Amino acid sequence: MSLRLKTALIFILSLTVLIVALTLGLRGYLLNRLDELEQQEIRSNGERVLRALANETDGLDAILRDWVHWESGAEGFPGRERRIPTGTFRHLRLGLVIRLDAAGQPLFHRQYDAAQQRQQPVPAPLLRKVIAPVMPRLAGSAGSKGFLELPGGLLIFAARPVGAVPGRETQQGYLIMGRYLTRPELARIARMLDLRLELLSRRQFREWRGSRAVSPEGQARVWVEARSSRAIDGYAPLADLDGRPVAAVRLTIPREIYHQGQLSLWYFSVAMLILGVILSLLVLAFLEKSVLSRLAFLNERVCEIAASNDLSIRIPISKRDELTSYATVFNQMMDSLEDSRLELERNREQLASANQQLLNIIDFLPDATFVINCQGKVVAWNRAIAELTGITKQEILGLGYYAYAFPFWGEPRPLLIDLVTADFDEIRRYYPSAEQNDPILQAEVFLSKLHQGRGIYALISAAPLYDHAGNLVGAIETIHDISNRKKVEEQLRYLGWHDQLTGMYNRTYFEREIERFQHGEYSRLGLVMCDVDGLKSVNDSQGHAAGDRLLRSAAELIAAAAQGNQIAARVGGDEFAILLPDCTLDEPQQIQRRLTELLDAHNQAALAGSEPKLSISLGWAISDDRKTVQEVFEEADNNMYRKKLHRSQSLHSNVIQILMKTLAARDFITEGHAERMKHLVQHLAERTGLPERKVQDLKLLAEIHDIGKIGIADNILFKPGVLTPEEQQEIQRHSEIGQSIAESAQELSYLSDWILKHHEWWDGSGYPLGLKGLEIPLECRILAIADAFDAMTSDRPYRRAMPTQEALAELVRGAGTQFDPELVKSFVALVTEGVIRRSGDAS
Repeated sequence: MSLRLKTALIFILSLTVLIVALTLGLRGYLLNRLDELEQQEIRSNGERVLRALANETDGLDAILRDWVHWESGAEGFPGRERRIPTGTFRHLRLGLVIRLDAAGQPLFHRQYDAAQQRQQPVPAPLLRKVIAPVMPRLAGSAGSKGFLELPGGLLIFAARPVGAVPGRETQQGYLIMGRYLTRPELARIARMLDLRLELLSRRQFREWRGSRAVSPEGQARVWVEARSSRAIDGYAPLADLDGRPVAAVRLTIPREIYHQGQLSLWYFSVAMLILGVILSLLVLAFLEKSVLSRLAFLNERVCEIAASNDLSIRIPISKRDELTSYATVFNQMMDSLEDSRLELERNREQLASANQQLLNIIDFLPDATFVINCQGKVVAWNRAIAELTGITKQEILGLGYYAYAFPFWGEPRPLLIDLVTADFDEIRRYYPSAEQNDPILQAEVFLSKLHQGRGIYALISAAPLYDHAGNLVGAIETIHDISNRKKVEEQLRYLGWHDQLTGMYNRTYFEREIERFQHGEYSRLGLVMCDVDGLKSVNDSQGHAAGDRLLRSAAELIAAAAQGNQIAARVGGDEFAILLPDCTLDEPQQIQRRLTELLDAHNQAALAGSEPKLSISLGWAISDDRKTVQEVFEEADNNMYRKKLHRSQSLHSNVIQILMKTLAARDFITEGHAERMKHLVQHLAERTGLPERKVQDLKLLAEIHDIGKIGIADNILFKPGVLTPEEQQEIQRHSEIGQSIAESAQELSYLSDWILKHHEWWDGSGYPLGLKGLEIPLECRILAIADAFDAMTSDRPYRRAMPTQEALAELVRGAGTQFDPELVKSFVALVTEGVIRRSGDAS
């Protein structure tokens, strides 16, 4: 679209919007004002109608007043047998006349039929409908007037009391006179008011009002409705003696003012349109002459330079304005363009040199590394990856479409390098173990096609590459062989679930299977408890090596007795258990028979080889709807101990050494950490007055308080980035796992409660129980301060150690929230006095 066309469209559109907005605004304001004037007019006419009907009522009341005077006068009112002249009814437009005695009983009543021009007595039902509402308002009053709804139509009535005349036959009573508001009568009033009127019954008015959400405004007595664009209606309700509408008069007037306003708006809109067209043509002509034609010339010259690539072309300068400034700047730009071209050539040479240096650095990196550009083609392939895959850089450079994936997966699938800018959910679809630490992606995978199909475990890292302007130009990926580390991790994971001595599942695994039953994974659970008899005597008489051989033999026999999905585990020093998922009633007896047979065979061979005889006590229980897992465990345990009459038991094992080695193997205990912790807790415990036995227990706790971390997955425990809420929750389970491990070893069972609670905070915001204040064991409060101080004052891979005084300030800030404030004071005093010293502190 040309600049001329854009300018014309913008101007015309702006002018059109202005005209439309002005027209619509004026239309809305004017039509609203006209609508208000129409409503004022219809309400004014409605008030006239109401006043005219009030005048009709007052006139009828004046006639009645004369008649009452006549009734009380000399001649008196006609008796029961006399008739009122028909001409009187016709002349006064009366509908009925009723004379009542003082008790409200009719003495005389006549009704006039205008169509037949005759009078007749008022029917009794009609008589009651007139007398019943009127009489209560005549007692003690000068009279009453208003409207009554009767079967014959709407009646305008007036009623007054009549006094008795002494010496005459007249009686005290009441006189009622009524006039029907018929169509001729309403037409007469309409002619008088020069209005179009229509009488609505109570039902018609109620139906109209119920179907419309309209009402009189303020104190107005007239309802208004714009029925159409040509007419507007007003409704004047007529109320009975109780104030309830019994009818309404509808008046209609044409909307001449509204139509005249619309016509004026139409003329105004046409005039504005014509004026807008003329103004547009004038403005566009001025713009074409002063701006657009000159811009077109400048564009032609620029296009000529672009087409010819002739940098000597310049734009002539004539006038003095912004366009002249543009031409001047353009000419200056062309002058410097040649210099820029030369500078660009020099920069390209330098960039090529720097790029070659970068490729040389990548080529000599020890990890397998390659780089792709933003088109997904390989631009760097170092020696390590060539050696790993057997593919040289000459064979792979310039190839794309996942060609570099074949050496690793044997198929064209995305590597981590292809997903550096992808959504994390998509990354996890290909690499479930992927972790993101912006901008680096990492994942541990098994690359099955490497090493002649034997495969390797690899830690893959990938990151995007950007230029100086922040534009993505490619990505880099490194592949580090972690097969040896994986083997160590598998061994540690095996140790986490298995007993080191026997190779059987350990108590931690056993309790996890118990939890699975509690979550409803098994319909019925059987439990067989086994205890090796006489282990202590073997240890005492033949040494622990013989006792260990005895335990291994017992484990082999118990494992052999368990078949199928039955799970055998060592749950204590000389205690074993067999879980029977979906257990039948005879499975425990079958295990007992198999174990007895295996024991007999073993003991016969043991006697021949002078080995000690092996004896195992068994007890079992099966769950049902009434038993909890704990009750099943206790029942099986009790059944086993009943069979161990007069047999003693003891437990001496190397559990503590195993745990400490496990902790060290998984890098949970940094060098010197255990000794420093023992030193710190010993001094603080002695300062608080703990006995020597408690001090020794606390030193042991300082060594193994984090043992539960062996049950946490490595990808969570060693995650380099920020943990998710779910991962944080999993990490916090290490206190409970540590408690379970300690409870499974008799030497450590007394420490299990402290291990569970050593992460509780003084203000109750710790975990797992949310204990606060003195609810937290003293030993755990001491350990928390020592652990925090050692962590702050020790070097870490990601930071340097904090100076002692800064660490003490942090402890003081945490007093009352994380730490026991009194213990913090004692600890600070120990450091201040020089009882506790760090290796880097000044003398």
